[in-house]
Amino acid sequence: MTRRWTPVSLLALALFAAGCGITAGSQPAAPVALDMTGAVARPPLDSACAYYYFLAGKTAARERRLEEAREALDKALLCDPDSEALLAELVSLLLATNGQEEAVARLEETVQARPGSVPVRVLLARVYGATGRFQEAAAACREILARQPDNTEILLMLGTLSVRNRDYDGAKNALSRLVSLEPDSFPGHYYLARLHRDLREVDAALAAYDRAVALRPTPRLRLEAVELLEEAGRVDQALGRYRSLLAEAEEGDAEEIRGRIVNLLLREGRSDEALAELQALKAAASDRTRALFAIGRILLEQERFQEAVQELAPEADGQPGNGALQYLLALALQGAGDNPRARAMLERIGPDSEVREDARLRLAALEQAAGNAAAAEAVLRAEIARDGGATVQIFLALAGLLEDLRRNDDASAALLRGLELFPDDGRLIFAQGVLLDKQGDLEGALARMESLLELEPDNAFALNYVGYTWADRGLRLPEALAYIERAVALRPDDGFIRDSLGWVHFRLGNLEQASAELERAVALEPEDPTILEHLGDVCAEAGQLKRAAEAYEAAARLYQEDGKRAAAAGKAEAVRRRLSGRE
Repeated sequence: MTRRWTPVSLLALALFAAGCGITAGSQPAAPVALDMTGAVARPPLDSACAYYYFLAGKTAARERRLEEAREALDKALLCDPDSEALLAELVSLLLATNGQEEAVARLEETVQARPGSVPVRVLLARVYGATGRFQEAAAACREILARQPDNTEILLMLGTLSVRNRDYDGAKNALSRLVSLEPDSFPGHYYLARLHRDLREVDAALAAYDRAVALRPTPRLRLEAVELLEEAGRVDQALGRYRSLLAEAEEGDAEEIRGRIVNLLLREGRSDEALAELQALKAAASDRTRALFAIGRILLEQERFQEAVQELAPEADGQPGNGALQYLLALALQGAGDNPRARAMLERIGPDSEVREDARLRLAALEQAAGNAAAAEAVLRAEIARDGGATVQIFLALAGLLEDLRRNDDASAALLRGLELFPDDGRLIFAQGVLLDKQGDLEGALARMESLLELEPDNAFALNYVGYTWADRGLRLPEALAYIERAVALRPDDGFIRDSLGWVHFRLGNLEQASAELERAVALEPEDPTILEHLGDVCAEAGQLKRAAEAYEAAARLYQEDGKRAAAAGKAEAVRRRLSGRE
């Protein structure tokens, strides 16, 4: 992935304030205020008049009497018109009072009057940068360098401005010149490292990071250098550096570093090594439970359920109020086939736990899977009755359970009750529409889906439902196509929506497009028999009989319902006969 310039990496305004804002033990930071006074060394003022008005202006500025402050500084400059220090004070005040254009104009006039004054040119470059005129700021820096080619402050400023202006070669030249003049310039090496990093010049960036680290060996900077290796895919080098850091790290830093090692190993699919690191982290971590969670999740992903139980059970017993830990243990117990203990663990999770809803849903699913539909229903209804327990997901689960039991009227009542509490929830409206469809009320289903689209115009599933329903009935085909194309744009990798797009093209007679979209749908959902049957229909119509027969036969193998299986097999047989007659 191409890196994008961030405020830190662009360094856009980091150097427009006096100095660089860099302290020992830290990386360069961007000051939030523009302090112009440090831009010009303050000479002794030439007259008592200038000094009087200067003090009056400073006092007025401190007391936020800004107009008085400006008038006083203007008078001070009348008394001492060549004072660069007074000019800097006035410019700073103008910038603070939205007088940016006047500040620029005053400085440009002064540069024209005194072209040899480098301090004023520096001030102008900074003001250009602070007011977003980055090209002009860079040009001003180049003019200064023509007079003072070894001015390292201006080289640093030009480097950062060149990055802002996307003149990356100019940035490299300026920063490289800076570090050649000042080999121990930490900001020079650091910003050069960031520049090379964002240009994906890994070796050059690493060398610059290493030089910056040698100058200021802070843990944060050393970690940033390792991040570069991770980005470049140099995993073993990154791990080596992390482990070197780990050997020297203090306790708090060690936890972060080991956590980074774990994440890197997991991204690389090296789960066993990650587990070993996590075991070490668990032994030393201030938050032992967090490490234990990570261990448990890895073991669950690897389906090492019994090991997960052994890891989690002692801790769960010791933390009876930790619902998240109990839930993780319940998952492990279920995976290990110990459903009674899994149910008991889920029952322990209290009403205030953040995983309460998940626990109730899983408990109901366990009861249903065990053939205890009544118990599952009781779990869900009890949660709805509990103060704070009625959630959208609980209502959806109850309606789904009742549909499975073919109690559609009860399922409809559950959804209606849910919509009383959550009238604008798209998930409940969609489920109600699907249920109406199953009950044979197609017009009611379409009406609910269209009402959902009024609430959520970009609901891809509702768009797909309405568009497919129209297409399947041969109605409003241009509108159906528009609906489904919007759904595809929202979810381009959804095979079922791709199937709808293919089907509407079929209904419109666009056989080539229909075939292409249905092949994409099959690639996304290769085990769905309906999509395969649609592909068979299109290919048969287009005369692609061999592909049609293959699609029908695959659909027949996958259909669970006898009637649909027989219908697909019959289509396959008919196509095979046509194919045989053609041959």
